[in-house]
Amino acid sequence: MYSDIINALIKSLGKEDDDTSSGESFWAEEELRCEDLQIEALGVGKILLPLDQTIIQHLQEVSSEAKFGLREETFLDKKIRDTQEISLDKLHITYNETSFSNLLEKIRDDLGLSEDVELTAHLHNMLIYGPGHFFKNHQDSEKLEGMVATLVIALPSPHIGGDLVVHHNKKNHRFVTENIDSKKLQCFAFYADCIHEVEKVKQGNRVALTYNLVLRNAEIPLRKNENRLLEKALKEYFSAEEDVQEDTDDSPRVLVYFLDHSYTEHSLQWNMLKGVDRQNALDFCSTAKKLGLIPHLALVDHRESWAVEGDEDDYEREEIIDQSTALSYWLDEKGQKLPYDKYYISEDEACWTKDTEDFEPAETEYEGFMGNYGNTVDYWYRRAAVVLWPESDQLSMSFQLNYDEAFENLLKLTIQPGNEKKALEILKKVKRYLQKNATSKMFKTFVKLALYVQDEEVSKSILSEFSLSVFDQDGIKEFVKLQDLYGASWCVALINYWIAEKKYRSYSDSLAQKDFNQLVMRLREAGADVQVISYLLNYQINHTIESHKQFLRSTPAELSRSLNDRMETLNSLLKACDLHRDASMTEKLVQHVISSSLLYPEHALSNIILEAHAMTEGSYVSGYDLLREYVINGLLKEMDKGLREPEDVSIHATLQCQCPLCKTANAFLKSKTEKNKIWPIAERDRDHVIERFRRLGLPVEIYVEKKGSPYKLVIVKSDKLYQMDKEIFDMMKKNYEKLMESGPPKCAR
Repeated sequence: MYSDIINALIKSLGKEDDDTSSGESFWAEEELRCEDLQIEALGVGKILLPLDQTIIQHLQEVSSEAKFGLREETFLDKKIRDTQEISLDKLHITYNETSFSNLLEKIRDDLGLSEDVELTAHLHNMLIYGPGHFFKNHQDSEKLEGMVATLVIALPSPHIGGDLVVHHNKKNHRFVTENIDSKKLQCFAFYADCIHEVEKVKQGNRVALTYNLVLRNAEIPLRKNENRLLEKALKEYFSAEEDVQEDTDDSPRVLVYFLDHSYTEHSLQWNMLKGVDRQNALDFCSTAKKLGLIPHLALVDHRESWAVEGDEDDYEREEIIDQSTALSYWLDEKGQKLPYDKYYISEDEACWTKDTEDFEPAETEYEGFMGNYGNTVDYWYRRAAVVLWPESDQLSMSFQLNYDEAFENLLKLTIQPGNEKKALEILKKVKRYLQKNATSKMFKTFVKLALYVQDEEVSKSILSEFSLSVFDQDGIKEFVKLQDLYGASWCVALINYWIAEKKYRSYSDSLAQKDFNQLVMRLREAGADVQVISYLLNYQINHTIESHKQFLRSTPAELSRSLNDRMETLNSLLKACDLHRDASMTEKLVQHVISSSLLYPEHALSNIILEAHAMTEGSYVSGYDLLREYVINGLLKEMDKGLREPEDVSIHATLQCQCPLCKTANAFLKSKTEKNKIWPIAERDRDHVIERFRRLGLPVEIYVEKKGSPYKLVIVKSDKLYQMDKEIFDMMKKNYEKLMESGPPKCAR
């Protein structure tokens, strides 16, 4: 997407080349005279140049083994770094200020840094490389705020080897220090993001001073010259027709240009950009101002996940599985840090003159075979970027990058009347980003916005991402406020969206099914319209019917365990129907109950009917008489079967399997006299029978007796079969008598 525009944009930008005369390189090489530097070391005294073997020996005596840093830690590992160092606190160095100042200006210019900034040098240490010493590939940590580069001053001493090799992207440069002129100090500088190494010293000793080069902050004057090619490309990019986008929902258009160098939070500043980055960034900045675009700097975290073949030490990449790019640590055009969140971009929004493949990954992680995935390797790259978007999209971007602050500013408009039009315009523009914070606890605040702007379409849009969970004590009051302004039909349409469009399949996280009658009561007390309550009640009944039917697919044990929950939900809905004065909904619910005897046993239903009679003045609707009649007939039918004899240990259940094992088990269950069964069967057969019993949840104890061969499956019927049946029988008899005495429940109207 936008490929032609992006290509034109890239062609308009400057690129680093191999010619150091361009003044925009990743390295610089200059000289000082030996007399420009005066060096003293604690325990050694004044050091004369060139170095002789006696001085070098004294330096080694006061030195210590050099460590190296890895992220936040420091290590001593001679396989990585084998050299000696003298720390800063043991060194005292004075230099010819004019010569040193001229040196830093030349380095600044060679590195392509802005002529408007000042480069300062901060001594770090002295390094002494003896025969066999080296330092493998590494990158210097940015030890000081504003550190942009490293300076190495090689002191004249006889040695062979020990070259400093600096790498940047796919380029490298070699600084040779052997056989240098004894009257000169060779000075090498390179950007702090460059990977570099010191090769092994073959003979003699290589001695060098290292400095951290820091830029002093300064205002950045915008370039007066124009990049017309860049201006044309940016115009085309930000004015391209909407139909070229996959997403046509008015989302802001963003352009991200990846810089050529790496940066950190310490070094990312407009006036500290390195080499050609400075030129290109300032071109973007000045052109953006002209075109009504807002320029930013940001750090880039790019992750790639690759499928690989081979082990951790030796693998080949096959194909990329996943990748993501996130922007963080934002700076505005004045270099001020912005409180923006991490922002993910698509590949279509990015362009670059240096491919990420040319960078060394900051981190690499190999992961072996995992389930559906083969071997993978994740790479993390750290880059920086210039980011642009139109001034007209700043509001939308603010809600994506700093939601809390943007939302707070929006709410300030609603404090007093007169800002309705402005608030409405903002809501129309940012509604899709506003919705990300649509949680129940924010419902009251969003209702405040909806009431303030008094616009049906926009209000429905900003409230569309909420759910039925808003119907708590406070949420009901706020919802009624919406009803008073926009009407009951509008509110029903909003609820329908929450249910239908969001495809809620249950109210488990939205409405309390067991206390639905309490919800109806609160809605009525708050003044909710009959239309709103009817819609919620009707949907809740339909949902309950469908969800309860799902239990018919469960095992008898699961059906039994869930009985109390089903009865509580049913009772709550019947009460809700009565509170709402809707006999038709009661009858709908009762018809479902009558047709689903497995879900609602008569003895459990009888308690609901009796509770109706216990209510003051009988507050249940007349639809209960049908349920009462059904329960009475059911109880009578069950009682006619009579109570089992105390000696009867039969269990009225059947294992749903026709195999010989289950037929034998079923015969045991039906037996009125056989209480125990000791069954020597194979392990596979035991497991099969145990699983079948487990599904039914029967009152039996079942275990394996591990004696003999095969082991024995032992099944023991409960001693309380008669007692359990008697309790149920007595309850049915008692409830039956009460129902017959009381007659049908009255309707209090």
